[in-house]
Amino acid sequence: MLFCELLQHEKVIWSAGGAYTPVSGITLDSRACARGSLFFCIRGARQDGHDYAMDAYRRGCRHFVAERMLSLPPDASILICPSVTKKMALIAARYYKDPGSEMLLIGVTGTKGKTTTSLMLRGLLAAVGIPSIYIGSSGVVFGDRHILTDNTTPPSVDTLRYLRAAADQGIRVAIMEVSSQALSKDRVFGFPFSFCVFTNLSRDHIGVGEHASMAEYRAAKMRLFTDFNPKMLVLNCEEPFSHDVMRACGNTSCLLYGNGIGSFAGYASVKQHIEDERLYTSFLLKMRGQEHRVALGLAGMHYVLDLLAALSTACAVSGLAHTAFLPCISSLSVPGRCEVYSAPSGALFVIDYAHNGASLGAALRGLRPYVSGRLFCLFGAVGERTACRRADMAAAAERYADHSVITSDNPGGEDAEKITEEIRSHFTNPALCTCICDREEAIYHLLGIAKCGDVVLLAGKGDEKYQILAEGKRPFCERDIIEKFGGVQKQKIK
Repeated sequence: MLFCELLQHEKVIWSAGGAYTPVSGITLDSRACARGSLFFCIRGARQDGHDYAMDAYRRGCRHFVAERMLSLPPDASILICPSVTKKMALIAARYYKDPGSEMLLIGVTGTKGKTTTSLMLRGLLAAVGIPSIYIGSSGVVFGDRHILTDNTTPPSVDTLRYLRAAADQGIRVAIMEVSSQALSKDRVFGFPFSFCVFTNLSRDHIGVGEHASMAEYRAAKMRLFTDFNPKMLVLNCEEPFSHDVMRACGNTSCLLYGNGIGSFAGYASVKQHIEDERLYTSFLLKMRGQEHRVALGLAGMHYVLDLLAALSTACAVSGLAHTAFLPCISSLSVPGRCEVYSAPSGALFVIDYAHNGASLGAALRGLRPYVSGRLFCLFGAVGERTACRRADMAAAAERYADHSVITSDNPGGEDAEKITEEIRSHFTNPALCTCICDREEAIYHLLGIAKCGDVVLLAGKGDEKYQILAEGKRPFCERDIIEKFGGVQKQKIK
């Protein structure tokens, strides 16, 4: 495709003949540039793509989109625009032949539950013969491909490439986790979302490099519902924010789930039990005037609400009755969410991604009914991120666990020991926690002391197979540590 065809007659600082030069690749990473590439100069939190334009040029790139003039040789063709991020989304859609127009695009947002809801939805649709592509915290999954990503919601240029590949395989449904950062940074600008799903909203992502206030965080979430003209909203009626969304969106069709007036999918008689060292939450599913006893192989009320969100969306997307999906509910699972292992001592170890105060509290409350001994909680906090998360997690752990081991998570460039000490400082009773900064050592400590009847929550890492340290990523997998010690997985993860 020619450069001018991608830009559609927009004003460009041309070199001679630059408008009619073919573009053979588009990227925001100068290291990926080659002859024929188009390079987007994106301003990030730590780096500015404008500073890498010359590096892209040296690698053969001659087409650039920027927000200011670049000091490049005269054979470079440059488009200057107010927002490279927005322009990138539009150009990438043209370059990849607008895959979103060939697909039904579902956006899922919320403080917690995005991944669980999205992957449950993918599993429900697969059970009735509807393939989909998933893009979110667990990477990109479609067909037999699983691609790891750095962000919950990748940049538009990457997302559109994945959508194109899926569309070419005949996939017509895309399920995307949409983070507040993605919305505020226009990573999904112009995407044609048909369904927008909301899980919940609680305090998180407030601080330097994220959102300045809870009001700003709420406003970012709201954009998914107000800025994309979706055909239908799927909202948690137990959340006050859902009512704000309905007021803001006027006459947009809406499905409510949870227990409330006008609910499409509700629940009653929730029970939790353990069978063959597997954790179950069973409840009466209430839909369309019918009640069905459902057993979900995940521990806690928060997972019930995620299932209701996924099931409501699956019915709307497929046009099928909820009864078509009932046979597969008991087999639904999500990598890194409530993965259960039995240690040689008989204690149960649960790997879960819970990484803020709300999700940690929900995970611990969900596990309490299965505990006949002690409930332990191992957790830390991501470095170089919002500090309020540390106080919130400490409060949740102190309230709901019998004892906590504070350790490292992904400290990045921040001192891991200082993070653990800061978390400890938020405990009103320091006797209820122990600091072991090395995460592997901390897990072995709990494997050594936990006894039959005890439940140990390993919170924060979930499906991650690495730790992010000052020197970069290093391999780290909690499953491997438990299995090396002799632990056996009890709830299989697909």
